[in-house]
Amino acid sequence: MRLSRGQIFFAAMCLSSILVINTVRPRQIAPNIKAVLTKQDGSIANIDTPRKASTTKNYLLDVVEFQNSNTLIHKTMGPLGFTNDFFIDFEAELEVLEAGMYTFNVASDDGFRLWVDDKQLAEWLGDRPVATTPGKIALDKGRHKLRLSYFQGYGNLGLKVTYNKEGSSSYRLGESSAQLEFIPYPR
Repeated sequence: MRLSRGQIFFAAMCLSSILVINTVRPRQIAPNIKAVLTKQDGSIANIDTPRKASTTKNYLLDVVEFQNSNTLIHKTMGPLGFTNDFFIDFEAELEVLEAGMYTFNVASDDGFRLWVDDKQLAEWLGDRPVATTPGKIALDKGRHKLRLSYFQGYGNLGLKVTYNKEGSSSYRLGESSAQLEFIPYPR
């Protein structure tokens, strides 16, 4: 069977259209975490620097994972546009399915503060190259609220948060497991 030039051209156009649609279409994510990204008008010295917003953007994210880079790049959503002097405030609601001791590991470049049910678990106040700080908490079965405030001053940045129940595997913050389930937005 021999194809005409018209048929070959038509097939090439169809394939091109499929590639463009798959490339341009927004990625589908599980909206488990609310993130408010605030660009600071001025520099940020530490997590307690008074906020003076020049720009604010709201996102719904699947996980808290931003690659180590000199610009803000989310694991799923890609580049979000900021390079320095910004805050991100994350909120999530989770359902603990198995009571026990949980560890939340925050790998960050620069600082952060982490709370579960308004109890502060961990913090790093100032600049640092990427390093991990753990926070532990005993969680009962039921609903709990998690908040994380992060800042990026100047230079490289990165943020990845994982959690695990004692004796279990680690998961990225936002990923549900047999022990803990994230409640998606909208609620």
